[in-house]
Amino acid sequence: MTGWPARAGAVVVTLAGAAALAALSAWPMPGDPAVHALLRLDWRLRGEEAGDCLRPRQEDLERLPVHMRNPDACLGAVPPYHLRLWVDDALVVDDVVRGGGAREDRPLTVYRAVRVTPGARRIRAEFVRDAETLTDDDDAKPPVALHVESEATLEPGRVLLIVRRQDTGTLEVRSPLP
Repeated sequence: MTGWPARAGAVVVTLAGAAALAALSAWPMPGDPAVHALLRLDWRLRGEEAGDCLRPRQEDLERLPVHMRNPDACLGAVPPYHLRLWVDDALVVDDVVRGGGAREDRPLTVYRAVRVTPGARRIRAEFVRDAETLTDDDDAKPPVALHVESEATLEPGRVLLIVRRQDTGTLEVRSPLP
């Protein structure tokens, strides 16, 4: 059955499927009404910024193929950092952030989204090196410690960002672009 009846049947089935898909895509879906605001934390911290960065020796680099030589690479794990977020004196995030990758040698990446009741809120965040990993060598170059404290009015259905500024390396609270 490879003649025109089979092709006509295939066209009819295809058109019926497309019509059904179009009708179902217009069907209203029950969702979460915009009764919450969202507080999003979003930044990265590289190994050398975290205070622990062993550079590869020249002898080690020469053993690698030319395309794999990176004198700026960090060797070893990036130390863990402690992330805390308070909203109106209530601790809502208390977590340890570790470097990415199997060896934890990739940058520390913070990406959290926290639902918050709208209104005027006092927000405080801190991102500091885990105290258990501090060593005597950290006196030479102290590890990064990021803090921010701000008062903001959160609107229902809107997002407020806590990000790390590239120019100063500090945390800031800001509204996203519309």
